[in-house]
Amino acid sequence: MVVAGAGNQGGTMSARGQASKEFDNMIAVGAADGTNRAAYSSFGAGLDLLASGSTGSFTGTSRAAAEVTGAVSQVWAANPQLSYQQVKNILLQTATDLSAPGWDDQTGFGLLSLAAAVELAKAVAQELPKASESPNLALIPASDEPGVLPGERPANSYSYSYSNSGDGYSSSYSYTSNYTGDWNAGTSDYSSRSESSSNSSSSSDGYSYNSRSNSLSTSESHSDWTPSWSRYNSSSDYSNTSSSNSQCSSNGYSYTSSSSSSSSSSGDSQWEGEYSRVSSEGRSHGEGNYRSSYESSTSTESSYSDGSGYTSISSNSSDSVTQWTSSWDNNSGYRYTSTTTQTSWYYSYSLHYWALGYRWSWQLTSTSSQSGYRDGQYWSSNPVTQTLSDSGEVEFNDVFYFNEDDYFDSGSGGDDSNEGGSGDKSLDDYSPTGFDRPLFPLGFPSMYDRQLIRETQERLSKTPLTSLHASIIQTAIQTQAAQGTNEWDLGDFNQWKAGLLNINQFKNQWVCGYKNVINAAATEFNIPPRLLAAVAWREVGGDPHFLDDWGFYFRILSGNLEAAKKTSFGNVTIQVRRAAEALGYNPTQLSDGQVFQIIKSLREPRQNIFIVAKHLSYLRSRYLPGKSAGAITERELLALAGAFFAEPVYATLEDFWTPYNTKGDNYAGGYGRSAFNGLNQSGCF
Repeated sequence: MVVAGAGNQGGTMSARGQASKEFDNMIAVGAADGTNRAAYSSFGAGLDLLASGSTGSFTGTSRAAAEVTGAVSQVWAANPQLSYQQVKNILLQTATDLSAPGWDDQTGFGLLSLAAAVELAKAVAQELPKASESPNLALIPASDEPGVLPGERPANSYSYSYSNSGDGYSSSYSYTSNYTGDWNAGTSDYSSRSESSSNSSSSSDGYSYNSRSNSLSTSESHSDWTPSWSRYNSSSDYSNTSSSNSQCSSNGYSYTSSSSSSSSSSGDSQWEGEYSRVSSEGRSHGEGNYRSSYESSTSTESSYSDGSGYTSISSNSSDSVTQWTSSWDNNSGYRYTSTTTQTSWYYSYSLHYWALGYRWSWQLTSTSSQSGYRDGQYWSSNPVTQTLSDSGEVEFNDVFYFNEDDYFDSGSGGDDSNEGGSGDKSLDDYSPTGFDRPLFPLGFPSMYDRQLIRETQERLSKTPLTSLHASIIQTAIQTQAAQGTNEWDLGDFNQWKAGLLNINQFKNQWVCGYKNVINAAATEFNIPPRLLAAVAWREVGGDPHFLDDWGFYFRILSGNLEAAKKTSFGNVTIQVRRAAEALGYNPTQLSDGQVFQIIKSLREPRQNIFIVAKHLSYLRSRYLPGKSAGAITERELLALAGAFFAEPVYATLEDFWTPYNTKGDNYAGGYGRSAFNGLNQSGCF
């Protein structure tokens, strides 16, 4: 170990003194005058320790260095098992602070305390970390190679790979790491990459199997430091994909199965801190994010020569994002904060079919949640979960087919037009899909044969629209929403469930945007505009519209036609059967074409508003016969809104104020008041 005087020039450190920043086997010593640094003693970033600089006629930093050299000898004598790094560490840790806590450029770590250093040396054996193992002294690395100075070590790289193959099988793996940096400059860089893949296949009589998987992992980091601070940045990425499929066929039986999955993760972090070079004093702050996702799907089909068999499809996915911050200092302690937002979807579908029919079931579940830590305390939000499911069985001779024949439309002029006229209409004008595309959502297998549909058309009759329905179509399309009015979509739904969208703000702009349409419909059917607007405000938003399609299609396919007519459609949602009644149809005798036209009208927001207005006018005439729209009281408006939600289940309007459960809930005070409170905050009516 080298003990060197810091210099007598009374200014910045000499080259010899500054060398202690680069070599962990050197101690730069300054001279002390009592409990202060002597005026003639140098100072600066390399200063480690002060010792008395005066005894008789011998004065200066050389005198102080001699005292520290003697201290080194006594510390080693007290514990010969210590390494030179541990001896240096003991001297710096036991020094008496003279100025700011910890190290400073005026006094280093303080004044030599020989007695304390000897006692500490006796108390420890090998437990004391070497300087290069200390989280602070590690900033000034030591060389493990005799004759090689820090900063002279060359860049280090390592790579490894192997491959293996056999009959129907192959695999490979490779790993590479690179470590570079300049210790003298205070930097280091590290990167690694690993990649693996495997493939396998086999076959025999009537059977084949193939499997493939790949994974890739990369990471990078960079750090730089000085004796008093350090910074660290890192990033990592990981991905994995796999797939497999198998086929089997023999003796009139065939089986096909395929599956795939993928996962990925990525992370970024940044740290910055200021440290004492020896003790744990200092502070640090870090922040970063981590994201992981996963997807998988499986499809299986089995069939027999007699027409029986099954199809099964399942898929699920999840996505998780974590953002965190962490800080520590010797005064305030450790603080850690993180927030994790997770969204997952799970979907499954199964179909078993035979010669004359099939059985099916499906389920869709979505879950979103948040959790995290704040100052050591864990918190979490209640997960928002929505599950949709249905099942049924269908005989082919009971399948509900949609009529592709032409439909009647009143008016004159035009041909093949949605703007009215006596021209022919095809089903594509009314259906959201059309026969050339499967009626199943999410790519479900179609059970429909176009030729069979055309044959079925012969027993399906054309039924015209009611005059009221045709009139509403013509009147509604002459009204317009305000330009820029936003419509509810799946993106809005997801943001709402994740807590990122204020649905009330959406409702406000929608009702305000359709104010002209609402006023026109209310005037047409003699109801208060505020009643129609309140119901519209209460109903708009919520579940995405494609869920209405699913519910309707699967009830149709299950053969439950009456249940299908209870499906609600439209922004201002209303059941098909209620809309049919409002439009003058007999709900129990609807043709397939009429059902589709009603659904189409409900999907169009302006026609939807007019149809709801007509239904509200029916409720007004039933419960308030002979009473004009302008004479209806506020209490009666709340009850009429409740009647819209509850259907006409009571004898009088006042009954809608009656509690219908043990909690005391009632339609007028619950639904009605909520609808009008929301409308009032919009400021449009």
